Amino acid sequence: DTFNSLPVLEHHTETSANAHPRELTVGATMDNARFESPYLKVGMVIFDGTTIQRIQSGAQRELSCGYAYDADMTPGTYEGKPYDGRMTNIRGNHVALVDRGRAGPD
Repeated sequence: DTFNSLPVLEHHTETSANAHPRELTVGATMDNARFESPYLKVGMVIFDGTTIQRIQSGAQRELSCGYAYDADMTPGTYEGKPYDGRMTNIRGNHVALVDRGRAGPD
């Protein structure tokens, strides 16, 4: 739910109500965030004309979430694969338009 109603920015930068980068804000996420493994999905509205053109032309394709989390460095396994730690209590801050997103082009 913390990815509902977040700003969509032209690039990563931390944001808050007291320090909002208006000049980088090109849209917002909707209020329908949900996890559908392996993806976090949420609707978005983009209201900047230049950004809309980049998206429609395919020049802008990838997204990246900005967030805070608590680190739990307890080793374990997930789906048979070992890990050294995990992120818990993930809290969304923004979604950024990027050249290369962490999750790749899909």
